[in-house]
Amino acid sequence: MEHWLYLPHGAPPGLSALAKAFPEGSTERTILRHPALHVGLVLRAQNPVPFRPDADAWLPETDPDALAALERSPAMLRLVYADRVRGGDIGAAAALALAARGVAERCRALAAYDPLTERLSKAVDADSDCWSHLRLAESAGEVRVLGMAKLGCPDLASEPTGTAGPTAVRPVLRRLAEDLALGGPWRWSGVVSSELGRFRFTIRAGRRGLARVRVEPELER
Repeated sequence: MEHWLYLPHGAPPGLSALAKAFPEGSTERTILRHPALHVGLVLRAQNPVPFRPDADAWLPETDPDALAALERSPAMLRLVYADRVRGGDIGAAAALALAARGVAERCRALAAYDPLTERLSKAVDADSDCWSHLRLAESAGEVRVLGMAKLGCPDLASEPTGTAGPTAVRPVLRRLAEDLALGGPWRWSGVVSSELGRFRFTIRAGRRGLARVRVEPELER
């Protein structure tokens, strides 16, 4: 899990100074002192590639104001939480997001980027809701749930051979992601109910960290 914070200057405070800016025992201070947290500084003059993350995103959500902010940023602070996350542990993702927002406020960050969900914004969302840390995306009829690695699970992608179209697949993948985020077990098959009816799903392992989900309407007996 990681967050990229785009700064208005090239000399942010050190990690120790940042941690001391938060109250003792706070989530932000605990995360910033955690040995699994790694913080790196990337300068635009040395590596301009991370300053246009939307260029390589699978399905970029390009906020024009955030993109304009990137043009003014000379440096990026990269916060990486390298510890392994247990399946269904949305708490770690929420804690890192909270710490990232606190650092962004103290460093007056211009914009923030979440590489796992490919979300670029002018603010870091620290809401505990799972969709603050995941993203439902669609391209060429394929639906994906990005950011599942934060829960110790592969990203979900719809199987193009399924008979259910994107309209039916979206709520099914959303429900599966929400169940996992709330600590539910990983299921390779089952039935999910949505506002469009009941659908049977089957998951198979895919390539590049993707799990393919085939969705079929459940036949009435």
